[in-house]
Amino acid sequence: MSRGNWFHRAAITACVAAFMLQNGPGGARITSRFALYGPAVAEGEWWRLFTSGFLHGSLLHLGFNMLMLYFFARVLELRLASSPWQFPLLYVASLLGGSLGALLLGYSVPAIGASGAVFGLGGAMLLRDRFELGDWNASGTVPWIAINLVFTLAMPGISKGGHLGGLAVGAAFGWLLFARSSPGRD
Repeated sequence: MSRGNWFHRAAITACVAAFMLQNGPGGARITSRFALYGPAVAEGEWWRLFTSGFLHGSLLHLGFNMLMLYFFARVLELRLASSPWQFPLLYVASLLGGSLGALLLGYSVPAIGASGAVFGLGGAMLLRDRFELGDWNASGTVPWIAINLVFTLAMPGISKGGHLGGLAVGAAFGWLLFARSSPGRD
């Protein structure tokens, strides 16, 4: 394992382990204790902002998020390997942005999943494509974002705030990472 690709493996391992715990004895208690839930966060259970991003509602939910995490990480994590903390900061900032978005648009609705963080990686990839490759869709991220936003807005039970919050924070972080280093800038 090279220096530049450790974090996504750790995040995938944590999500898979959490899913196994959720589906084992006492799993419902784990989900209710660590899922994002606004009133619980307001009462001081701030860890839910972070832990909810490792829980998933189904094997399909887990599988899709981990596939997209892997897809985005194989480009972004290696691209950011010169500073081994940039990718983890991008991921955690996107996860927290997703949590805050979920609280803004669904304060009393429990939410789980790495989707906010994954949407954030998609937003960062979009800005990387734009600033480093000169093409908003060089890696095919635009259709992925568009299709997933349609599903996000059309399907009930999906955290609209989580997806939009993660996307916004990831894109902002991507702008900070990639705009300053793009060709033609001083």
